Amino acid sequence: MKDGKAHQLSIRIKGTSFIVGTAKSVTCSSNDYKGRFESASCTTIKGWLWDKNFPDVRQIIELFEGDTIYATLTANVYREDRKIAGYGDGYCGFTMATPAIIKDGQQHQLSARIKGSSYVLLNSPLSVTCASPARVSMTDDSDTSAVKKSLDLFGNEFEGKAIEVVVAPNPTSGKFWIEFTPTQQSAATVFVSGQNGVVALTEELMGKVGQTVKHEIDLSSNPSGVYIIQLRYDGMKMESKKVILVK
Repeated sequence: MKDGKAHQLSIRIKGTSFIVGTAKSVTCSSNDYKGRFESASCTTIKGWLWDKNFPDVRQIIELFEGDTIYATLTANVYREDRKIAGYGDGYCGFTMATPAIIKDGQQHQLSARIKGSSYVLLNSPLSVTCASPARVSMTDDSDTSAVKKSLDLFGNEFEGKAIEVVVAPNPTSGKFWIEFTPTQQSAATVFVSGQNGVVALTEELMGKVGQTVKHEIDLSSNPSGVYIIQLRYDGMKMESKKVILVK
């Protein structure tokens, strides 16, 4: 009924033809949406939505891809820029952490729409590709000893001092060097995996304590894409780097 047209409404007793009172005329403004799906990264989803004819209504947003709805949220975050631009009181923004389910190394086409409607926000869809957090090491920046807590390729958690790893050239057309300095006299294992988690190459390297190890890795036979280089040293210490293969 909220279509800007006049409607004649009546009330009757269900199952009968008895009408209560007389018909009433009502005209409701149609929705006049303004908004945009602004950004989608591996950390944050962001945008805004406002209805000119119903400025005090906080719209419900669905984040979706195809038939899959990843999240539902309300556009009620204050945006000074939207208020200055004339979009009501400015409480029309929405933001959320990127859902963990899409952090699988696959490309996703994300769109935002009003819940229960076919109205899709401008700038949809947005493309995002996020590596699985279980395959990238994480450093606590507040820890001055550079201790890392990580999940290795097999899902085992461990911690130890970070070893600096240099990967060059990056991007690469196939061959590149990995360079690091051992801290103990034992073998280091290098894993190279695609963003889907499939291991493309595994090598063991030996070196002397305090002396730089420089080793060439060849991915010429692999398809273009982003690869994760992981160094597991002495079963405890690990570093991760990304390398982009472009053919």
